[in-house]
Amino acid sequence: MGYFRFILAALVCSNHLWIIGGVGRYAVFSFYILSGYLMTTVICERYGTSFDGIKRYAINRILRIYPIYFLVFFIAILSINFFGTKNTHVFDPNLSIPSTIKSWFMNITLIGLDFNVQERTIPPSWTLFVELFFYAAIPFAIRLGSKFITFWVIISVIYHVYFLYTATDAGLDWNSRYGTIFAGSLGFSLGCAARFLPVGGLRFKGAVVTSILGLVFSYAVPTYFMLSGYTDKEWRYISTYTFYLSIAFSLLFIANSINIKQSPFGRLLGELSYPLYLVHIPAGFVLVNILNLQPRTYYTFALCFAFSVAISLSLHLIDRKINKIRDKVRPIAKKSPV
Repeated sequence: MGYFRFILAALVCSNHLWIIGGVGRYAVFSFYILSGYLMTTVICERYGTSFDGIKRYAINRILRIYPIYFLVFFIAILSINFFGTKNTHVFDPNLSIPSTIKSWFMNITLIGLDFNVQERTIPPSWTLFVELFFYAAIPFAIRLGSKFITFWVIISVIYHVYFLYTATDAGLDWNSRYGTIFAGSLGFSLGCAARFLPVGGLRFKGAVVTSILGLVFSYAVPTYFMLSGYTDKEWRYISTYTFYLSIAFSLLFIANSINIKQSPFGRLLGELSYPLYLVHIPAGFVLVNILNLQPRTYYTFALCFAFSVAISLSLHLIDRKINKIRDKVRPIAKKSPV
């Protein structure tokens, strides 16, 4: 699973640092499904839904999200101040220093920071607000049981169907189906349901190979159109058919590969995915300014990606020390009640 997480983070990087739009959105929803599955697993097998269990779980999640986020936030603020704000919007339209108290509050705490907030010092950070919301919601969903989780999936699907049906723009209101808590609910509910409910149809011989081929196809379509040019009709395909195919095949892959033993290198790549996800835009901004690179070329992407991975390795060393604190919070694993 470490390879999968790293590839997803790399796809987000290609979306922001190159010209392959769309694939970052696909990857975000794959992350949502994975988070929903993993959070359901750790609650069922380790923390439980008692007050003490949820408290430990909450502390663990806070230590997972915020320390590295604060470090990257500090790096981003320093970088923008040093190189100036003149070219920030050319590099990324959301890369900025907060200009109001409210904006500072949202950027520091992540609370209320969704896709529609324009001032985001770390542009992908809005997804962390979605993650935190569902980190808080999943223990209660588990406590309410299988009927509620089934209802949650149905409501999440209806939300997406509604916007597909009512939208009139070329992308069928993709932002509403992507950039909100309600939109992200689909990924988390599917991940939670795949772990909690007896969904036998997800597990069959050849499921891993089938899901990998499906994911390759799903990501290849927007990549092809982004490199060759696309029409409004083709953008509609990217925002619907292959978007939802990527969700379906991600769910299939996660459900069937989650217990495959990881190699040490695969585990390392997985641990790099979070700092890489956060730092690639500030790191790219720094390198483009130092080397006077043309943004969004393949050459620039390759250099910025390598630089981002190098910084992520440094952040990972810090994160390992934080993990020692997290280990003290984690209870001993128990047999899953599900």
